[in-house]
Amino acid sequence: MRPVWVGAISFGLVNIPVELITAESSDSLDFTMLDKRDNNRISYKKVNAVTGKPVPDDAIIKAYEWEEGQYVEVTPEDFKQAHVEATRTIDIQHFIPRDEMDLRYFEKPYYIKPQKSGQKAYVLLREALKKSDTIAVSMIVLRTRGYLSAIYELDDLLILNLLRYESELKDYDDLTIPEVNLTAREMQLATSLITDLTESWQPEQYGDEYRESLLATIRAKAEGKKIKKAPQAEAKPAGEVIDIVELLKQSVAKRGKGKSDAPKRVRKKA
Repeated sequence: MRPVWVGAISFGLVNIPVELITAESSDSLDFTMLDKRDNNRISYKKVNAVTGKPVPDDAIIKAYEWEEGQYVEVTPEDFKQAHVEATRTIDIQHFIPRDEMDLRYFEKPYYIKPQKSGQKAYVLLREALKKSDTIAVSMIVLRTRGYLSAIYELDDLLILNLLRYESELKDYDDLTIPEVNLTAREMQLATSLITDLTESWQPEQYGDEYRESLLATIRAKAEGKKIKKAPQAEAKPAGEVIDIVELLKQSVAKRGKGKSDAPKRVRKKA
């Protein structure tokens, strides 16, 4: 796998030469825009907003609007010069207990691969994180932006996960959650259902069922088959009072009845 970033992890006086490898693999469906009159592709051109004439790639520059109507050109060299050292270094700021990291902050994972000269230091950092059960909070520059990031161990690897800044998360103080009195029976049924549904994390069980269904529809259309309409779920009136105890009873009973012979869902690849 080709690295998307090459540099070093730095903490204290320790410098670990590493590479970042993308940990995501997109399986989204790509669609093409067509002219329905003749099925020809729709093309998008880069044109001058005033003259309407096409602009060649070598005439396009990147600029920042400093004031309304006033643009400042920003070159690739400007991005590098903004903080030369930061563009080559994952700078560890400090360490925090692993269980203190709020999952809302996680955004995008990368695998960290050691370069040959940094293998021993890489393993040392990995084992130290594992033993201390901590996460390294770090800073990294990728492309044109500085990111807060978290480094943690997973099996034999170190993972770097880009984090959202505090300012990027919406405040939830405006969300008014009413106080509700719960009965002992309601809590007992809810925890019983949770216990019954609790199992080890097996991510391979799960797949994008919507994507699979859409792909099946596309395949059927391509083969000239008739498409069956899926039944529509009935929407409950917004003001309808829910009998939570009865629903929990039914859920526990249904789960108990079908638990032994329930098939496991396995992720399918198209």
